[in-house]
Amino acid sequence: SIIDHLMTHDKTTFRDLMGRVVMQSGLNPFSSKEQEMELRAQVLKRLAFVIFCSEVDQYTKQLPEIQERLAEHLRSAQSPVVNDMVFLFFRVLLVRVSAQHLTSLWPTIITELVQVFLQMEMDVNSDVDKLQGFAHKVSGWELFGSNGVLGHNTDTHWLGLYLSACKLLDLCLSLSSDNVPQFQMYKWAFIGDATETRRTKKGSFIPHVVRITRVMNNRRCNGNTTVKMLEKKEGYPLLTMYSIKSLSQLLPFFNTLCASVLSDYGLQHSTESSSDLTTPGHPSVGPPHSVLKSMKLDGALELSGAKCAREFVERLIERDFLEPLSG
Repeated sequence: SIIDHLMTHDKTTFRDLMGRVVMQSGLNPFSSKEQEMELRAQVLKRLAFVIFCSEVDQYTKQLPEIQERLAEHLRSAQSPVVNDMVFLFFRVLLVRVSAQHLTSLWPTIITELVQVFLQMEMDVNSDVDKLQGFAHKVSGWELFGSNGVLGHNTDTHWLGLYLSACKLLDLCLSLSSDNVPQFQMYKWAFIGDATETRRTKKGSFIPHVVRITRVMNNRRCNGNTTVKMLEKKEGYPLLTMYSIKSLSQLLPFFNTLCASVLSDYGLQHSTESSSDLTTPGHPSVGPPHSVLKSMKLDGALELSGAKCAREFVERLIERDFLEPLSG
């Protein structure tokens, strides 16, 4: 590609881009904190796109420095906009860097995923009225306006972060264990094991996604014990939407991940296509046509040209680099 050709033949270009990723406070004394976070997110996005356009393991020598830059942003920015872009960056690294080179990155990935799912769990367990008007903190993050699982006023940036974290988890679960061997050690913390979950004693650890799914279903059921799920195809991610307007749009995804334990909570499931969850007006990528059912929202775009799961994953990531049209 043009981007890869530029970075390969002009050695100073990539170094200049890496230099811009360095965390600096007060980049512009006349800009607001929100504008500063948006700028940092855009710089991370450019670097992630450069790596996405490269060959596998092309930037392994620069990986320690890249990892350091990501850690600096996670530690210092504490912004959903920046963290959202870091999760996209993680997905790029998973498809552009071999597993043996990512070993040192996994503690950071897992820690950040746990942070987001803990915050998401707080949202779904919190009373909407009590959350309005004050902020709460999780590990130093100041969260304003994140007001509940089924609310439609949840801050857009936080919804973007929640979706980005779920897409990262979705990718980790979609890739083969050979591609993400380190993730297999942490997988139980998110979706658990069906047998072990059924034997869980009171007070024992319940996986993060299971806890969130149980609360969200209990809040929406009102006597209806049927829950929606997505069709699964091995190697293909479940989440194909570009954005969400409420956390309830993620419920079919959570239900699918917890399918083996839903019956333990007296819930049954029905199946729908992941393209049903697309936000109208945004570009979308759906699973192969053979997986789709009849339901589809306006604005959905099928990715019928994907010849294999790997190509499908890469097109999903490529689509997430696009900016939505305004208006």
